[in-house]
Amino acid sequence: MTSQMITLESDLIQKLKWLIMGRFLFAVLLLGSTILLQSNEVLFSPTTPLLILYIVISGLLFLSLIYYLILSRIRKNVWLAYTQLIADTFFVTLIIYITGGFLSIFSFLYPVVIIYSSILLYRKGSVFIAALCSFQYFILVQFEYMGILKTRQPGFL
Repeated sequence: MTSQMITLESDLIQKLKWLIMGRFLFAVLLLGSTILLQSNEVLFSPTTPLLILYIVISGLLFLSLIYYLILSRIRKNVWLAYTQLIADTFFVTLIIYITGGFLSIFSFLYPVVIIYSSILLYRKGSVFIAALCSFQYFILVQFEYMGILKTRQPGFL
C-alpha cells in the first residue's frame, strides 16, 4: 500500500468515527425529546407509534455501539461506510413514517444522509445513497397514497 492509500484509509476511519458519534448523539437527542414530550401527557402510557419510535431509537443506539466496536476490526472500511449509510436511509424512512409520513418534520434527514455520504464516499457513494433515499421516499409516499400504509397526523403520536 502506498502512503496515499494509507492516508485515505485512515481519513475514512476518522470520518466513520465522527459519523458514529453523530448518529449516537442524534439518537440520544431524539430519545430525550420524545421522553420530554411524552412526559407532558397526563397519562404516561406510550401509544403504538411511540413504542415503535422507542424501538427505532434503541436500534440506532445499538447499531452505533456495534459499528464502533467493529470499526477497528474490519479491513474493508468502504463496505462498512456503505452498510452504515444504507442502514441510515432505512432508519430515516422509519422515523419519517412513524412521525407522520410525507407530512413529517423529519423529511430533512434525507438530505443530511446524502450530504454526509458525499463526505464519506464522494460522488459515486452519494449518488447511490441519493437514489436510494429518493426510491424509499417515493415508495413511502406511494404506499400512503394507495392506502397500504396508514399514518397518523404529525404531532399526534
